[in-house]
Amino acid sequence: MKKIAEKKDFILFAVCAVICYLVFQQGDIRHTGGCSFAYLQGHILDFYEWNVEKADMYASYMPSTYILFAIWNIPVKLFGILNEPKLEVSYWLMMYYKLLPTLFYLGSSVLIYKIIKELSIEEGRAKLAMYAFLAAPIGFYSQFLFGQYDSFTVFFTLLGVYYYLREDRFRFVLFFALAIPFKYFPLLVFVPLLLLKEKNIWKIIRDMVLVAIPYAVELIFYFPSEIFRDYVLGFTPTEYVYSASLPTGSTNLSLVICAFCLICAWAYFKNVTGKVLFAQWMCFFATLSCTVIFGLAQWHPQWLLFAVPFWVLGAMLHKDTKVFWALDVLMMLFFCIYLCGIYINNADQAMFEWGILGKNMYGKEVMPYLNRELRMWDLYPLKNNNISGTIFAALMTVAAVFQYPPFAQGNLMQVIPKGMRALHIRFLAGIAVFIVPAVICYLVAALPPYLSLDISNGRPEVPMIGDTVTQVFTAAEDDIVRVEFYQGTYARINTVPLYVTISEMETGKEITSVVYDTSKFKNNAWVSVPIKEGQLKAGTQYRIDFVCPQGTILNTVCLFRTEAQVDETTYYMESGIAQNYNLCIRLYRKNRG
Repeated sequence: MKKIAEKKDFILFAVCAVICYLVFQQGDIRHTGGCSFAYLQGHILDFYEWNVEKADMYASYMPSTYILFAIWNIPVKLFGILNEPKLEVSYWLMMYYKLLPTLFYLGSSVLIYKIIKELSIEEGRAKLAMYAFLAAPIGFYSQFLFGQYDSFTVFFTLLGVYYYLREDRFRFVLFFALAIPFKYFPLLVFVPLLLLKEKNIWKIIRDMVLVAIPYAVELIFYFPSEIFRDYVLGFTPTEYVYSASLPTGSTNLSLVICAFCLICAWAYFKNVTGKVLFAQWMCFFATLSCTVIFGLAQWHPQWLLFAVPFWVLGAMLHKDTKVFWALDVLMMLFFCIYLCGIYINNADQAMFEWGILGKNMYGKEVMPYLNRELRMWDLYPLKNNNISGTIFAALMTVAAVFQYPPFAQGNLMQVIPKGMRALHIRFLAGIAVFIVPAVICYLVAALPPYLSLDISNGRPEVPMIGDTVTQVFTAAEDDIVRVEFYQGTYARINTVPLYVTISEMETGKEITSVVYDTSKFKNNAWVSVPIKEGQLKAGTQYRIDFVCPQGTILNTVCLFRTEAQVDETTYYMESGIAQNYNLCIRLYRKNRG
């Protein structure tokens, strides 16, 4: 019965993983998988130049990533599916690209199992650890929703960790050396781990030189390439370590680098005996390094996969394992809130675009509505990126600090009661944080009414104080059923009425007039103006007049406006004079067209 239960557990994960694998995808993998074909065409020395010349694609990673994809794409070339670098590929070829890093992700779960087994603690913990990694909400998002290839780095890093615990120095250095060219994060774990075990300065220098050899070989090989220097060595995210800094007058002091140096010093001066205790200190320093990287610097959503195995291992080597699993759900919540506010229409509901329910089901025209009608950002109650980002960084810090080994001590041979049930709750609750609002956005986009005109992404720059302001627009269709404007309340309750009138521009014929009670307005929200189908005629120009006669600087609302004008038929007027920008408005039509 126990084995049947384990099979059911993994079937639950597999079903969720396959569905999300097919339905969600971010588009970057097309670029990386496409660039790799330059190697299959024999363009070794001019790899970066040829991609630009042939497909206008600027490769921004070290060669290791493209080499792996090139090997993976050999069957694609042999069967004539694709022969040269190309960004636009079929859905199924993109899913084939996605399969490679997914296999590395699954392989990483096996390494998690082997690492726990190596410590000779309770057998059930090793199986739980394997499932805990597979079903980690942030890891699941990175691999099965966002669909990127940071699992390459994770896999080789975990191989290095495995041999580190087995005290196989050569393989420890070797696999970290292979991991570093994919992404630079492994270096920030390798150094503390090396210093924790080795106290001989000359051996430390030797291993630091050895671990850098693969990266140095690739660097020397391609350094003559100007495009390589500009787009790989000059890749903007490498500067994120300076995003949190203190000005000293002559320079900016990087908090990431300073904190990392303190971690390294602590690891060097710490002496540990006992294999399990050593593993706990290893996880503590690794998790602390990840917290420094991702807590004090800007990050991209898929990068957080690198921290997941250390969160998982640290939890499994802690007496309060379930507390960390609950923390994973909270981290996923604020992770999603933050990334959906920072990476709007990229790492959110927009990932339906490249999934099987995007262009393949509704056609390309569904995507503008996914991106503009309702976004996941609109559904999350917290709208302050500074707060959500700060809370997420704080939760990462808690996950690191409370892995401090003296806090972790307990009976690790004890079975975790109802452990798999707790992991199911963690998994389903964690992914629901993203999937439920994403599906809501998709359904709203797939159902009427549909956007006809969308002027958004503006700023609150038009306070309603006395004078009438006007937005002019031209109806594109006859079936307009809703008009909206975007306003802000200054985060307070206002009591003055706002008068809104829509009329024909040429004849002055009034279409509708509404008096709004501004005390009922929500801050920074769209407000609907009722329009019946057929009242607005295609090709006719209309004006929306806004006036708040009783408005004062301390009791009024503010309308949002954009930086630029849409065209000569759509513009903002102030005191009867056309301006070179617009108020933020939306028009909705009954049919998709």
